[in-house]
Amino acid sequence: MGLKEANQALRDALAVLDGQKKPLGDCTHRLGSYHLMGCSSCKGNVQIKVFDCEIHKRCTIRQHTGLIKACTGCADFLEIKNGE
Repeated sequence: MGLKEANQALRDALAVLDGQKKPLGDCTHRLGSYHLMGCSSCKGNVQIKVFDCEIHKRCTIRQHTGLIKACTGCADFLEIKNGE
């Protein structure tokens, strides 16, 4: 894990502890297929995964843009439990 990924993991963990968002596993509505899209609000040349979603047509795991629904904070998020 590089420094960038470690920093993001730390921010995510602190946000969970602070109650800002719940930890995310895989969502039952998120389909396996995705495409990469440039993130206009991110610093540098960042590509984000945009997944196909049964409910919202497309989604990202974390909020990057207001145009695409994010699993983080989504009322429809339903985590896949082990063994499902």
